[in-house]
Amino acid sequence: FQRQVSIDFIGLRSVEKRTGIGNDGTCLRVRPVFYGSRVLHPCESRKFVTTLQRLWKTEKNPTIIRLTKEFTFEAAHALEGYDGLCREIHGHSYRLFVTVKGTPCADESIQVGMVMDFGELKRIVNEQILSRLDHAFVMRRTAESTRVAEQIGCRFGRIVLVDYQPTCENMPLDFAARIEANLPSHVKLHALRLHETATSFAEWMAEDNR
Repeated sequence: FQRQVSIDFIGLRSVEKRTGIGNDGTCLRVRPVFYGSRVLHPCESRKFVTTLQRLWKTEKNPTIIRLTKEFTFEAAHALEGYDGLCREIHGHSYRLFVTVKGTPCADESIQVGMVMDFGELKRIVNEQILSRLDHAFVMRRTAESTRVAEQIGCRFGRIVLVDYQPTCENMPLDFAARIEANLPSHVKLHALRLHETATSFAEWMAEDNR
């Protein structure tokens, strides 16, 4: 087969004429390739062919970059029905790591070169998670917890009832659903890591939940 291919990324420019190129690196003829002001002379070596094939693949499958931002919040909870100390009211200094992935913007816009603005990610997490849970008392919604919330609600305003046991394992499931629903369409949630203590954490991975 024969076709003209334009390559223009990371400063590499050429117009390439392909003739039966395959994985074995057979029969490539190409005009000079310009990298900045330096000219790379035509070459039919396997190394040069492999390089062009790799770049061709990159053009068809754009590079994916992962961004991670760390958040902290303080919260108390009580694990109703649990048979250990965590059935009592206690608190944690949570650390939440949010990782998203996408392709850096190639358009000449204010976000050129970005997957997304860190400030936008911060806004989403603050609105969906921290504004609800920071310095809050979190309990699973049951008849007993509802009664407790009514009794202490006149004194404490940040009481949150959720539809799951608020363990370190369950909270990332809630967080993932809230964050995913608010990300830009071109950005995907990749992972969450929630530290309950300095040495104990739970992870949610998108690839495990598809």
